[in-house]
Amino acid sequence: TSDTGPAYTPDDHTINLDYAFVNFVVNQVKANDPKISDYDLGKTVAAINSFIFVHEFAHLLIDAFDLPITGREEDGADQLATVFMTEFVNGVAEYAFDAADFFQSLAQNPSQLKQADFFDEHSLDAQRAYAIACWVAGADENYYKAIEKAGILDAERLQRCPEEYQQKVHAWMTLLKPYLI
Repeated sequence: TSDTGPAYTPDDHTINLDYAFVNFVVNQVKANDPKISDYDLGKTVAAINSFIFVHEFAHLLIDAFDLPITGREEDGADQLATVFMTEFVNGVAEYAFDAADFFQSLAQNPSQLKQADFFDEHSLDAQRAYAIACWVAGADENYYKAIEKAGILDAERLQRCPEEYQQKVHAWMTLLKPYLI
């Protein structure tokens, strides 16, 4: 395996989620919460890597079915990963929220951003974190209340999350409908 990080490779239709990245996630989670128990560490790392895998699987679906994407494909992959985690797998909205927390932990101070950070095909880590948190809030009333209580999103943005989430669900279900059994 390479240590280039998670990636979908269109040439051979493979998804790579290598050990170097898993170790990076472990170290990032530990740095963010030095007192985390081994159990919670394992659960959080599994959640983040599950989200990342589904994100890469979204790239595979986009490629294999030649799905149209408006905007950044990386944002679309985050959307599908969040929709999958909240709509199709019972009780794992937490996985998407853990991914949002992970991206927030990677976010740089805006004054430290370089021009190259804006060239990247991914949205900034903080943008990814807030978008995913919004979609999770829109999908789950309990997360909506928790995000509201924690002040993760301001009230105006949070109020738009349920409608925005339903828009993502509708878009992805429309795109994937011909391929769903």
